[in-house]
Amino acid sequence: MREKYVLAEITSDLLPLKAVKAKHNHARLVQICSVNTATGYDLLYSFAEGYNFVNYKVAIKENEAVPSISDIYPSAALYENEIRELFGVNVQYINLDYHEKLYNIDKETPFKTKPAQAPEKPKFTPEQIEAMKKAAAAKKAAAKAAREAEGGKA
Repeated sequence: MREKYVLAEITSDLLPLKAVKAKHNHARLVQICSVNTATGYDLLYSFAEGYNFVNYKVAIKENEAVPSISDIYPSAALYENEIRELFGVNVQYINLDYHEKLYNIDKETPFKTKPAQAPEKPKFTPEQIEAMKKAAAAKKAAAKAAREAEGGKA
């Protein structure tokens, strides 16, 4: 039997409904994770029913509130406390709320930093580009000559 993997993007207001449906289908909560994005966070909620996995991606802005699903899945309280404390995600109505004291950490929301911008690609002059092309061609010719010297095909 082959497992089924589904990834669906939903809005945060649909999250409790999806969790209730998963619970009704006897699915277990596998994980909740958070990832920084340029505008906020991507939250991924994973549920499994046997070998079938359903993942809900919830994209939120930095200060947008997300409803807790800990009243449906009590174990979600640990995940939700963690993403609130470490990332600063505004999770509302967590059943077992640690009030940002789940971890003994010195820095407030240590993973709230934004992802680094990709470094700008180096700019080459037309002369540099031509020199790189010549060097690549010379390397290719040398490799061909070496193969021919060994008696192989070019």
